[in-house]
Amino acid sequence: MNDLPDNVRLLSIYQALLLSVSSMIVFVGGLAESKLAPVENLLTHLYSDE
Repeated sequence: MNDLPDNVRLLSIYQALLLSVSSMIVFVGGLAESKLAPVENLLTHLYSDE
């Protein structure tokens, strides 16, 4: 990987970080939703028992 230009190396690092940040936002959003919803019926459930 030493023969790659600096820009290519930098862009590959940024791409990996951006992909991991988007999944982290979804995960943290689900955790925050459980704390912020005023009523349990308003929570979004991925798997419901109904």
